[in-house]
Amino acid sequence: MYHVLIAEHHQLVGEAIAQMLEGDPAIRVCHRAASTEELCRSAREKRPDVVLIDLHLPPAGGLDAMRRMLLSIPKLRVICMGLSRHSPYPARVFEHGARGLLSMDCGREELLEAIRTVAAGGMHVGAELAQAMLRSGLGCNRQPVADLSARELAVMTMLCKGQRPKEISARLCISAKTVSTYRSRVCRKLGVRNDVELTHLGLQHGLIENCYCS
Repeated sequence: MYHVLIAEHHQLVGEAIAQMLEGDPAIRVCHRAASTEELCRSAREKRPDVVLIDLHLPPAGGLDAMRRMLLSIPKLRVICMGLSRHSPYPARVFEHGARGLLSMDCGREELLEAIRTVAAGGMHVGAELAQAMLRSGLGCNRQPVADLSARELAVMTMLCKGQRPKEISARLCISAKTVSTYRSRVCRKLGVRNDVELTHLGLQHGLIENCYCS
């Protein structure tokens, strides 16, 4: 039996995923986490076979959550959920330790197949995301957000959600000066002048959800 930990901050979505998985006798949901801190703690305590991570997981996004989790459990098998073909993540998540990628509109059968494949030591990429990765690798439609480091993406995500530098500093355990440095670096790389333009860019590329920018 494969034990799966779901890291999803929307309760209804997390419950829906859990119900889909519980219909398979070979899969057991061992826990549902709603934040990076809960995810890291639960992964250490439950030692799941596979972790499903929502790439909008608060406070700094799923990529940062995955990075932190894999620092303490390097061999953990991770599947990233919630991607679209416009996201800057597909070409990046494997570099940070993911073993699977699922788009926002994947069905139950693909989800189950991804879990089985990754739990058995393989890798899984949805067809639409595989095409996006191929285009990125060929240099077609490459997005500047894709060139940001994991920590730069984390800071950008938190800024786009309206979090203040002091709060980001506390959450990421870095100084406020370092947060400012990352912000300046991100703005320079993306060619934006202020947090408003940065937020619009984050929304455009799927780093944050519509509910953050009403």
